[in-house]
Amino acid sequence: MSLSFYFFNSAKIVYLRTMKKCFFTFIFISYALIGYSQFIDDFSDGNFTFNPVWIGDVGNFEVDSLEKLHLNDTISNTSYLSTESKAIINGIWEFEVKMSFAPSSSNYSKVYLISDEQDLTSSLNGYYVRIGGQSGTIDDVSLYIQNGSSTTKIIDGTDGISAINPDLKVKVTRDSVGNWELFVDTSNQYMPQGSAFDNSITASDYFGVYCKYTSTRADLFWFDNFNVSGTFLIDTINPNVTNTSVNSSNSVLIGFSEDIDPSSAQNTNNYIIDNGIGNPNSINILNPKSVELIFTNSFISPNSYQLSISNIEDLEQNKMLPFDTTFIYFLVAENDIIINEIFADPTPSIGLPEFEYIELYNRTNTAIDLTDWTITIGTTQKQFPTSIIEPDSFVILVKDAIIDSFPSNISKIGFSSISIINGGTNITLKNSSDSIINSVSFTDNWYNDSDKDDGGWSLELINPNSLCLGKENWSASNNVLGGTPGRKNSIFSNQNNLDSLYITNVFASGVFNVIAELSRGLDSLQLANTSNYYISNLGTPNSVALSNNNETITLTFSDSLISGITYVFQLQNTLSDCLGNSLDTTIQHIFYLPFTASANEVVINEVFCDETPSIGLPKSEYIELYNNTNKLFSLKGWKLVIGGSEKDFSDAVIEPDSFVILIKEDALDSFPNNISRIGFSSFSLTNGGADIVLKDNNGKIINAISYTDKWYNDDNKSEGGWSIERVNPNLYCEGKNNWRASIANIGGTPGKQNSVFGESIYIDNFRITKAFIIDSNKVKVHFNKKLDSLVVVDSSFFEINGNIPIKSSAVAPFFNAVNLTFNFSFLTQTTYTISANNLMDCSGNLLSNSMIFGIPDSVLENNIIINEVLFNPKDNGVDYVEIYNKTNSYFDLSKLRIANFFVLGNQINPVEQEVITEEPHLFAPKSYLVLTTDSAKVKMQYQTENPYAFVELASMPTLSNAEGTICLAHQSLNQIIDAFAYHEDMHFPLLETEDGVSLERLDKDAETKNENNWHSAASTVGFGTPTYKNSQQYTSQSIGEMNIEPKVFSPNNDGYHDVVAINWNFSKTNLMATIRIFDSNGRAVKTLVNNEMIGNSGSKNWDGTSEEGLQLATGIYVVWMEVFSQNAVVERYKKVAVLNR
Repeated sequence: MSLSFYFFNSAKIVYLRTMKKCFFTFIFISYALIGYSQFIDDFSDGNFTFNPVWIGDVGNFEVDSLEKLHLNDTISNTSYLSTESKAIINGIWEFEVKMSFAPSSSNYSKVYLISDEQDLTSSLNGYYVRIGGQSGTIDDVSLYIQNGSSTTKIIDGTDGISAINPDLKVKVTRDSVGNWELFVDTSNQYMPQGSAFDNSITASDYFGVYCKYTSTRADLFWFDNFNVSGTFLIDTINPNVTNTSVNSSNSVLIGFSEDIDPSSAQNTNNYIIDNGIGNPNSINILNPKSVELIFTNSFISPNSYQLSISNIEDLEQNKMLPFDTTFIYFLVAENDIIINEIFADPTPSIGLPEFEYIELYNRTNTAIDLTDWTITIGTTQKQFPTSIIEPDSFVILVKDAIIDSFPSNISKIGFSSISIINGGTNITLKNSSDSIINSVSFTDNWYNDSDKDDGGWSLELINPNSLCLGKENWSASNNVLGGTPGRKNSIFSNQNNLDSLYITNVFASGVFNVIAELSRGLDSLQLANTSNYYISNLGTPNSVALSNNNETITLTFSDSLISGITYVFQLQNTLSDCLGNSLDTTIQHIFYLPFTASANEVVINEVFCDETPSIGLPKSEYIELYNNTNKLFSLKGWKLVIGGSEKDFSDAVIEPDSFVILIKEDALDSFPNNISRIGFSSFSLTNGGADIVLKDNNGKIINAISYTDKWYNDDNKSEGGWSIERVNPNLYCEGKNNWRASIANIGGTPGKQNSVFGESIYIDNFRITKAFIIDSNKVKVHFNKKLDSLVVVDSSFFEINGNIPIKSSAVAPFFNAVNLTFNFSFLTQTTYTISANNLMDCSGNLLSNSMIFGIPDSVLENNIIINEVLFNPKDNGVDYVEIYNKTNSYFDLSKLRIANFFVLGNQINPVEQEVITEEPHLFAPKSYLVLTTDSAKVKMQYQTENPYAFVELASMPTLSNAEGTICLAHQSLNQIIDAFAYHEDMHFPLLETEDGVSLERLDKDAETKNENNWHSAASTVGFGTPTYKNSQQYTSQSIGEMNIEPKVFSPNNDGYHDVVAINWNFSKTNLMATIRIFDSNGRAVKTLVNNEMIGNSGSKNWDGTSEEGLQLATGIYVVWMEVFSQNAVVERYKKVAVLNR
């Protein structure tokens, strides 16, 4: 069972009944202002919710079968329990704690001896013992004081005492003046941990336990045998009011100095407000020290009220003295506080600190609390800290870190960051209720001075009392420092020098909407009235929508507009600004319905797909469109398809000969306001490449590209931060050749002419790139350029072996392929030739080639061979693998994979496989193809007889410089077509460098794995022959072999292996030979035979000496033999001998 009690008053004897484990008979107290407090809880009654009552996270604790208080949670968390306790004077606190783990900074417990708050996780004042909580093995038991959220250790216990599975008894004492002692018992004896003096806290309300833990420790805390005793001072101090505040239009918050008696706190007669408000209708107790008064009548703004409070008692019946306070109820209205100055571009400094700021001005005669207000700059919202702006005063908003850069006599509010786009953005000020108080949407045109819009000068509001004027009311500062932070603006004026109010533009947007744009905005009530507008052939609009600071009016009609008809817009009634300036109702505005775009009249002109690292552009991906006509096009209902993601355009237009960028909505303000922008809820471009298709509202393809990172034509810029730009927007047929990385110094040219515009372009011949059968009587033909989709439906352009197709259709969306259907079926083992007569691409270039194709056969082992490998490329080069089709059959490379391999037993096992091509690609008989990631680099570094015999892969298997493996396999990987294991020693030993030298296959019919079947490419062909016959190739006509014996020899004249014998045996006679010895560095050290006639068999000995007869050092040496037969067949052999002295 458990027991707790308090009692006080003088000369009183109290009898208490006996409990299990603890009992008290009587206690005598002789001083009226001292109370005695004690509680004992050993949890033998099986609960912690009665006598005493523990409250807090009760669902996370239990009394277990051993009658201990046990934490029983399952997740990472903090949990606490607390119970009332007032013991402090001559206090003794004893308890037991057990934690079955090694404590850490994430897993520890605290026992609060004293707390003024029931919630031990809140800001409180008190003392606690912490068990554990350190890193490593120094966990201790220490005493702390807590003031609010700040804690200080006052007794530092013995390091390591609670480091591992602590199971402790703890005792803490405090005398009457504040001397503390801490004891810990780990083995039936209390050991002192230290003492300290602290009397900064003299009262207690609660005792409790606190646990911090991760999920794995959530059930490993136990507590038991709490025994707390001590006295306390009885409260004789009257409560008082500490604070009052207006909470709403009919409620007031009141805070008291101590806990208040609930009955007096909720008595409505104890509160009254004058000026017709009266007593509260209801009272909410928010916590023991604060209440909310709710009144029937609402306060009126602005007005002064007196609140009177009386008869409020604390828990000891001490009564508060009557209290009166006066407060002003003031509702902040729109534009009471205004954005008065903007310093967006501080560089170069004219005299101001080189940091951005926004200045606010309080136009009222009342101080206004800005706490929890927000300022939104573009899309970034900042919340105000606790702050006030005085009447008729200024405050500047700056970055916290530089707040001292401005004079101390300027009122400042600091934020973690302040960033304003130089070219302009939206700035919105809202109060704590999220109501807009003031907003500005500025651009760099507002400076009205081209010399000042490049930086160093602020934008200042001219007349703070004429806020309806918009940009006409702003201009660059005239102050010699560049701005006037914290004081009246340099261009302040009560006069208004305004341009006339007029309609700037009227145009159709879609078939039901007309947009009218004003030189400056008017109030919304006037503009929203539909009867103010009339359009010929349409009448009065059904509805009106406003945007852009009320400068843009969108009128919606029930009847649709028709192309070719002239429409006249005219105002029916007078519309005026806040100063009385009126729009001229006599002026008529003529406009037309936008045209319907044809293919390529709007083109994808720039792509910014990899924004990191930033070179200068905002870190936001974008696509730029360009209207290369003199027509206006509406984009409403158009679609942008990026890969498999489709985006719908909202109501937008693209002007003649103009640009618009497409970006993510939340990045709209990252770009200057003078750039036309369209935002989408999501927008993502793949760095390495993607298909982008632009469709009109009927689904017709207007323009399409399929970019890759090769389009940069610059390896350095393809790493990010640069856009790719179209060179000539009128060359629709050219692909990669018409695109390249931007050369603009910021990385791109969004919203304006491309930086590469007008550069020279390599115009490739219009040609067929591949053809393959897709059905029994249908073939798909690919071209390197786009076709005119309307022209290629004429099947008479095409011919296969003298046959004209019965149907021809272009393949969308890129129109660089056609499907041809014939009235016969294609046959196996037959070669077909596709040609076209007078066929032109979309730019008018005639087709320059024909193409052979056939039905592909199944690939068997050795049908396709690895013929040449470059595994150690030159600087800025790439690896390549040349393959050769030995047969008379066609093979489809999409069925094959290229891979590395390892050998297990006799089995070749492919790894790191790469797809050669996703789409069918025919490999013609007796032809070469080169597989690589960048054909342009290969062509740049080597002669290529057939520049079109390349297949570019997204990535190649690993080809290490020293050694490696490469194989061709069926896509199932169950069948190996050819496999080659190479190493650098297979190169000709006399090469100065192996960089950029390919290994060539010598004999197409000899085994691939035979190292003697490979040789370095000749220097005369540039050390590589991609796409054509190898420089070292010969037909297999082996005339014999060369061997050495022994492999290791020791020329020390001991009669054992003193020489190495070089033996040969050939089937032919009349042979010329050269035999040389090379050291491991490739240097010739001895010539044994120099272009001499030899017999078809024989031998030559080497005794380990050099050309000069000197003994050579121990090491590895290469024996190299070259043999010429009478018919000019050459064979080369090399063997390794080890000289061991």
